[in-house]
Amino acid sequence: MRKLPWISYAWPGLAQLWYEGSWWGLCLASAFALLVNSLTWLSLVWVDVLSPAQRHWGWIIAGVLWLTAFVWGRHRGVRVSTDSARTIPANDLFPQAQREYLIGNWVDAEMLLAKLLRTNPLDVESRLLLATLFRRTNRPTDAAAQLDKLEKLEGAIRWKAEIAAERNHINELLPDPAKELAKRLALTDNRAQPDDARAA
Repeated sequence: MRKLPWISYAWPGLAQLWYEGSWWGLCLASAFALLVNSLTWLSLVWVDVLSPAQRHWGWIIAGVLWLTAFVWGRHRGVRVSTDSARTIPANDLFPQAQREYLIGNWVDAEMLLAKLLRTNPLDVESRLLLATLFRRTNRPTDAAAQLDKLEKLEGAIRWKAEIAAERNHINELLPDPAKELAKRLALTDNRAQPDDARAA
């Protein structure tokens, strides 16, 4: 995981809120906003409420809090990014599967997608990529089965056009039942005819 840019720590709690979805990051960012807004109002609009010395000390306290939060956030951010670099998060499996698919490592891509779908059977993107992989590896029935499962998922609506296009590609690979029947009948007729009739 890459280190976060220093500017993301410019507002206390914002980096933790934005990148981690942390509730305490939200509380810290909101509290600091309340402090700065209050000091701004007290310095520019309600100047009679606090003495100049109190306003001065208020800004010094806000500055010290900002500097402390900035240094602490940078230190904690570096530690978080270092710890997370040791393990691959589960959501990194999909880009890895895509990479394997694009370079033609079908087996590795299929294994990664199967692992993703075991973890989350409702993963629309993984199931769509698996259907495409099955089509590419000339397994149209498996691909069609994946699309059948995919169309039942709630999140599949966003991918309606892609699913329809994939279904068309798969249908081109599937054998035509009428042609299959005619071929089987022709084989049966050839076997039923005596050798003399075939020679004629």
